[in-house]
Amino acid sequence: MALFRYQAIRDNGERVSGTIEGEDRSLVLSRLSGQGLHPIEVKEQDAPGATALPGLGTGRLAENEITVFTRQLAWLIESGTTLNRALDILGRDGFSKRFSAVLAAL
Repeated sequence: MALFRYQAIRDNGERVSGTIEGEDRSLVLSRLSGQGLHPIEVKEQDAPGATALPGLGTGRLAENEITVFTRQLAWLIESGTTLNRALDILGRDGFSKRFSAVLAAL
């Protein structure tokens, strides 16, 4: 399911915006109308295969990179490595520069 960002107007003239999940744009438009909203703009937010991380800019991290990171983090934690040490190890582990920067921020 895709994530869509929308701007709409309520019956009382109030302008609202937000995000909503849906299979496609037409279904999102129907859901918004069903909520009493009159959509002005509806755009798909995420590119396929990418995940946004709130508060870390507009860049995207590939889902497969997040999956590999999560598995490796679990293995390190299960082996008794502290979380701080595991993040430090993985931050130097050959992930993209963007992902390494996110790990350093953590």
